[in-house]
Amino acid sequence: MLMLSAFGALTLPLLVLAYKPQLCQPHTSPSFHECPALASLQCRNDYSTHIHCSWAQPSHGPLQLFHLALFRNRSTESPCIASPPPSQDAMGLHRAQCRYNTSMFVIHAKDFFFFKVPHVKLLTKTVDLHHPARMGPPRDLSVRVTGEGDWLLTWLSPPSSDPPEPLTYQVHYRQADQQWTELEVQAREVRLEASALEPDGEYSARVRVKGTQGAQSEWSSPVHWRHNGASLPGPCNFDCVLDGEKVRCSWELHRNLTQYVTYNLYYHINPTAQPQLCCPEPPGPLNRTDAVLRFSCTFSMANHSSLQVQLQAAPIRREFKSHKHIQPPRPTGVRVEDRGGDWRLSWTLPNLGTVPIATEIYYWSVDAPEYNKSFSLEAGINSHSIPTTTLRPSAQYMAKVRACVDTSRSSHYRGYPSLWSEPVNWTTRSGAHPRHLTFY
Repeated sequence: MLMLSAFGALTLPLLVLAYKPQLCQPHTSPSFHECPALASLQCRNDYSTHIHCSWAQPSHGPLQLFHLALFRNRSTESPCIASPPPSQDAMGLHRAQCRYNTSMFVIHAKDFFFFKVPHVKLLTKTVDLHHPARMGPPRDLSVRVTGEGDWLLTWLSPPSSDPPEPLTYQVHYRQADQQWTELEVQAREVRLEASALEPDGEYSARVRVKGTQGAQSEWSSPVHWRHNGASLPGPCNFDCVLDGEKVRCSWELHRNLTQYVTYNLYYHINPTAQPQLCCPEPPGPLNRTDAVLRFSCTFSMANHSSLQVQLQAAPIRREFKSHKHIQPPRPTGVRVEDRGGDWRLSWTLPNLGTVPIATEIYYWSVDAPEYNKSFSLEAGINSHSIPTTTLRPSAQYMAKVRACVDTSRSSHYRGYPSLWSEPVNWTTRSGAHPRHLTFY
């Protein structure tokens, strides 16, 4: 097995947009349940103007939900606008809410939602197949801010290194789109003073071993951070190994990041070739307490002297079919009228085009709530008469209605009942109790 030499660098995402994006399926991730917020996500639409989403607020802080629209070879990300402060659900959990405005509702249309978190979007390596490195790169390069506001880079020695003398390390760091600044150290850390960095500048750094007689290891995976901000999480220990005619690449991700982001590997056999997609294999059996997960991908590579490999980020997303998650607006104009022998309820149902909308009615005696009744009416009915003989005399009653998708009229549409209307009330006339009273 032969270790490949490589040159790692942060590359702007625009480089990947030059070709048609390919996707590893499913990006809706069979493991989305590993993310409590994504697993708790509920999105319902009125099939007319908007989608309303809610989710369990995680303990580590608020999340921002985005809608992903896919059309042919293009994708568009739009924020779901936060609604009023989180509410509590029946289990006492705080649920954040947001609204995404849209009028694109058709049968079989899919809406994708994901949580956007800070992360490295793209990582690139150019691999020379004919010049293997003598040792692997330094491992676990990380960056953190010190109490004085400086930035401290730390790393571990290559796993296979057994040199006869102390190792010398070359450290490169730079602001985005600028030239590298080079340092040489024998310690496994470097402090970058805050006074030498631009405020709010975006920086990256990498490190490699400088061997004797000009031999060098490959570069470590870079780290990224914003001065006066925080480091950007992303892949680390990104390595590629040549084994016969196959190349196996591997990388590590912090478990917290894998709740929201996955990385796909693309490779080019030369700069002008179309990129090929290699979908990562899922991590093997791991302890649920492991902070870091290791991913890998294997592809064939024969008779070529070099290739370029890229790790491209993709959000873990939830899919919702619009016609299966309809929550109609609640009925309006609810009225009650005395028609002599009965009481007539009337209302206006929402018009959702081809979606059949039925009504649920609930009414009850105010001073004796155990006398109540609920039932459903078919789609299109917007009034109902309640016979006086079924009500208690000289009693105050209240009634409310809500709209729901009539699944008996269509096999396509599914959804949830609307909110209840504001209740209306009336008082029955005095008189003898009816002979037969039945309430459900």
